Amino acid sequence: AVFHQSARRLLEDSRKTLERAEAAAEAARAETESARVALEQARAEHARAEKTASAATEAASAAEEALAAADAARTEAQSREADARAALSEAEGEVNALTAEVNALARLLERETAEDGQVMDLLRVAPGYEKALGAALADDLRAPLVEGDAASGWVALPGYAGAQSLPEGVQPLAEFVTAPEVLSRRMGQVGLVDAADGARLQAALKPGQRLVSRAGDLWRWDGFRAGAEDAPSAAALRLEQINRLESLKQELAAATARAEGAAHAHEHLRAELQRLSEEDRAAREARKAADRALSDANRALSRAEAEQNIAAGKLESLSLAVTRHEEEALAARQRLEEAERALSDLPDLDSARAEVEDVKLTVEAARLTMLSRRSAHDEIKREGESRTKRAQQVTKELSGWRLRLESAGKRMGELEARKAEAEAELKEASVTPAELAARRDELAAEIRKAEARRTAAADALSSAESALREAVGAEREAERQAGEAREARARAEARAEAACEAVELAEARIREEQQTSPAALLESLDADPE
Repeated sequence: AVFHQSARRLLEDSRKTLERAEAAAEAARAETESARVALEQARAEHARAEKTASAATEAASAAEEALAAADAARTEAQSREADARAALSEAEGEVNALTAEVNALARLLERETAEDGQVMDLLRVAPGYEKALGAALADDLRAPLVEGDAASGWVALPGYAGAQSLPEGVQPLAEFVTAPEVLSRRMGQVGLVDAADGARLQAALKPGQRLVSRAGDLWRWDGFRAGAEDAPSAAALRLEQINRLESLKQELAAATARAEGAAHAHEHLRAELQRLSEEDRAAREARKAADRALSDANRALSRAEAEQNIAAGKLESLSLAVTRHEEEALAARQRLEEAERALSDLPDLDSARAEVEDVKLTVEAARLTMLSRRSAHDEIKREGESRTKRAQQVTKELSGWRLRLESAGKRMGELEARKAEAEAELKEASVTPAELAARRDELAAEIRKAEARRTAAADALSSAESALREAVGAEREAERQAGEAREARARAEARAEAACEAVELAEARIREEQQTSPAALLESLDADPE
């Protein structure tokens, strides 16, 4: 009976042990599956974080390139707008000067115009021949056209039946003058010669004829001569003023056209500059947004990498636990089969109960002790090997993380040095705009004080604006370098923080595994064999 009871008890214990081992294995498998799902999710999240970081890096590079292009385009447009503004100012100044001269000359000619009109206003002379015409007709040009019995003026008469010709080789002055018909008799008897030939040809003149030079010298048929320097003609001066007025009007029309063109060009460039300035501001905002997105993506990538490592470690531990529980279940199943065979091989209970009771109890107790210790020994051995392997892996990971932490520290030091240099350069560059602004104010004051030196002051102002643009460009470059230093420092700090967390986690695992080492378990079994 004792052997039968022991066999049944052993059978029942083996069944319970098998159930516990199978339940533990099933729970470990479920946890392993959850850990595998978590690992897949962590890997997917890590892949997404890598893609996001890569896209953010590309976006940051593209934003930086766009900002550089926008800044270069704005700088070029600003230079072209300044040149167009200077051209417009010059054109407007030319228009104003010509307008003032035209108005003054027109008023002067209007004051000297007779009330009844004068024949001078009805003719046109080629430029350069005004003095010759003035010497030929003198004050007769101021007489008006008259008809009927008017006392003074020019009267239209028919031409000569046989017009007398000028001396041979003399060019008629009428070829250079557009005059009314009333002056045809007078103009037909005026010849144009060089000043050196006048005296020689004077004796060949016929009654009513005269010779003149371009300078205003006069030789008449009756023997009278007058030098250009002795008798300057007011009519010649007025003719020159008339021609000058026509020339100025043409110049004014051309200058007005140039000013309008310069105004259109300046307006176009000003609008272009405003548009490019808006694009430059938008590019700066885009670069800041891209830098923020890159920083966030790098932090997310560090977190995803840490979570992936944690999930991988947990999956490995659970896989080892599943293997251990499955081995325990296999051993328990073998013990159950042995217990069933032992129970079936027992003789009749009534006949063998008294003989085998003591032996069965002793053997069964020894067997249970042996099996229990063997199972414990196998489990301890497996756990020891697993933990040794895991400790080696953790030590390797810890060494890697310490190396990465050291590299991150060096990188942080380099970034701090670059940041200090960038801040120093930024501080130096920040003073330059104020100095240039003060210089520009001084130049503006000089312009207001001395309008006569406007051209030199405009050149100085243009130089100052160019220097200001260069200083602004240097300031922007310093800001960009400082931003890069700050972002690099943030990335290094994020990596260092992730490395510290990983090191702390590894050390905690090592301490936990050291507390439950195989040596400690063996010592506890030796102290309490039951």
